[in-house]
Amino acid sequence: GNLSYLDTIDGGAGTDIISVAQDVSDVDFMNVSNAETLTIDENASISTNVLGAYFNASGITTVNLDPDNVSTISASGTSGNITYDSKGNVAEAITAGLGDDNFLFDNTATITAADAIDGGAGTDTISLDNTAASVTAVINIGDKVSNVEKIVVKDADGLAASSAETFNIT
Repeated sequence: GNLSYLDTIDGGAGTDIISVAQDVSDVDFMNVSNAETLTIDENASISTNVLGAYFNASGITTVNLDPDNVSTISASGTSGNITYDSKGNVAEAITAGLGDDNFLFDNTATITAADAIDGGAGTDTISLDNTAASVTAVINIGDKVSNVEKIVVKDADGLAASSAETFNIT
């Protein structure tokens, strides 16, 4: 749907997901509370989303990025700990804020030299999830990736406990 500052959403108890099909700006979250996840799916267009103080106040801690199109996120005004979950093999462009942010990539959404991540302040982490299959990660530190303090592999032995999954980081 299309989120607007005119909308009032109170997710209440439980896990609540707000799904958007067009770009959002921070003011669109002015009357949103008790939500946990924002899912971006813009149907064949590049998304550009600006997140800040109103977004923080909404309670959202996870942003599911568009699985088929580039997600451009400008969240330098955020102070919470946000997880950005990349669901597709597209070049992401994320500028995070003041919190301890997490950038999650899995075997279907490998991070490549084209992904641009600025972790901002805080202790930020790129998490590579190899629980389903092998992962190849090209992390362009210094040129496209900055202000990220940790790179973490999620599962030591991957899909099967009896054998490890291939893991390549360059």
